[in-house]
Amino acid sequence: HVEEKKGRYSPEESALILQLLTKYCKANDVSIEFLCTITNKIKCTRFRGVWTEIGSQVPGRGYFSVYKHALRVFNSFKRGPWSEEEKNTLLNLVQLMGNKWAAISSKLNRSTESCRDKYREIHSSN
Repeated sequence: HVEEKKGRYSPEESALILQLLTKYCKANDVSIEFLCTITNKIKCTRFRGVWTEIGSQVPGRGYFSVYKHALRVFNSFKRGPWSEEEKNTLLNLVQLMGNKWAAISSKLNRSTESCRDKYREIHSSN
């Protein structure tokens, strides 16, 4: 078992991941954004294993780390501070949907982690 690297990805690692994603997407006729969006859907079997395949080609990094890095870098999620309107929408969506973070994130165009973390932050300050 090889110890995985921790911390920031180097520009070379990010470039390698982009190269691998581009090659995979071209061969499978999909966009990188589509791949980043669809592969977190449980019922998507066509692309099952793609992150294991791509991650295995990035020395020193685990596939889940590669997946999370790709989501941060190549997905079009909104980033940055949350507006009061977004916070209120988040609270309403959680009340309607519970903790279905993937569904909530698609309504807010934020990552699942961002939605979950913001909700926890709001609740811990009350």
